[in-house]
Amino acid sequence: VMNFVLGFVVLLLLISLRSEPITSKVIYAVEDNALCGQTGLQAGDKVLAVNGRRCFVANDMLYELMRTEDYSASFTVLRDGKKVELPRVQFDTWQDEDGETHMSLGFTVYGIKKTPVNVIKEAWNSVLYYGRIIFTSLMDLLRGRESINDLSGPVGIVTAIGQAASYGWEDVAELLALITINLGVLNLLPFPALDGGKIVFLLIEGITGYAVPEKIQSGLTLAAFALLFALMIFATYNDIVRLVTGAI
Repeated sequence: VMNFVLGFVVLLLLISLRSEPITSKVIYAVEDNALCGQTGLQAGDKVLAVNGRRCFVANDMLYELMRTEDYSASFTVLRDGKKVELPRVQFDTWQDEDGETHMSLGFTVYGIKKTPVNVIKEAWNSVLYYGRIIFTSLMDLLRGRESINDLSGPVGIVTAIGQAASYGWEDVAELLALITINLGVLNLLPFPALDGGKIVFLLIEGITGYAVPEKIQSGLTLAAFALLFALMIFATYNDIVRLVTGAI
């Protein structure tokens, strides 16, 4: 719980102290001849969901669009007070000097005035945003959509903090919020060595009236700890290899 509280407080301070306004999910304008406008999006649309996932903050739109593989996505928007489904919104693309293809959004959104209520609401929604992308990333890893070689350990975290520090305090604060919310989400997973595993044991006891035998709990916890340590060693090895080869 305190991980989530710390993440919320950090995001509250970050949003309050930023000079720019809060980014909304309401489209201000669509660029002339932009493919997204030709395939459904209109100025004034409030984006509710992308690819079936509710958008808590504006960054949810960017995250979902980054995960798309064919530069298109389904949108659910609020238009003139009515919910409208846009099944296949397509986006323009461009190529850089290395030949890599990038997506062009083709639209801009409104800013929101920083009132105490809006800041608190944005901070809370940002906690939900970070919590979900952490869970989604874990699911992508289990499904094989992301490679286990992308995992980072302590060395990678320190490197990321150093890189964030070079950009300024805002990036450091955002990384702090991400890390602490990450810890909160992972600790709630129903894994024997984590708090979530203990909650499962307590739920079993509450439902059946009998505690899971201490020997079974200890054995499962020990095995889970061994797996976590092996994973940490593997992630640290990845970090060192990337550090030596200059990949990070």
